[in-house]
Amino acid sequence: MKTLDAALLNLITSKICNFEKMDNIEFLKEDSSEDYQCFKMSYFTNPSGVHVCRVEVNFKKEKFSIGVEGDSFLGTFKFSKANPNDKKAEACTCETEEFSLFC
Repeated sequence: MKTLDAALLNLITSKICNFEKMDNIEFLKEDSSEDYQCFKMSYFTNPSGVHVCRVEVNFKKEKFSIGVEGDSFLGTFKFSKANPNDKKAEACTCETEEFSLFC
């Protein structure tokens, strides 16, 4: 597992995307930086009623999934090249009802 450093995380969280709580929404947004792109963000409620959020970032041509709860960083997980959807779901679980994500 590889993680992004705090400075890069702050840059990503402060600059690229601003997203208010909604169910079943997903969109694409790219930044002009050579080092990173925030290319997908999704937020939904799973069948158990838990809010799940995921931010996908392409950093220096490597893809990562970032889990965020409120303004707390939960973890960064590198995508498997064989299966980009194979990542630890708990890193993307948001327990709070009121939720804003800045990726």
